[in-house]
Amino acid sequence: MAEEERPTRIRYEDAMHAAKHGGGVDFEGREVRVVSFEPKSGLFEAPSARLTLDLGDEYLVLLGYFSAGEFMETSRERPLSDAT
Repeated sequence: MAEEERPTRIRYEDAMHAAKHGGGVDFEGREVRVVSFEPKSGLFEAPSARLTLDLGDEYLVLLGYFSAGEFMETSRERPLSDAT
């Protein structure tokens, strides 16, 4: 495996609820807004989910899968923000 898996402490149910209702989750010790949550079929295959988080000053896209209900990050992307 090229990249190391990192547990995020983000639960499937919390991510799904936050994405549907404009809520947030605890990520790396702070509350962040869930912009989108895109689970794919095969929940236990890496990567099987894409989670986009609003960190306040930037967006962060986490790619990974769920193991025992917890999101395991396999990689992350920092999409460019709109230039204004």
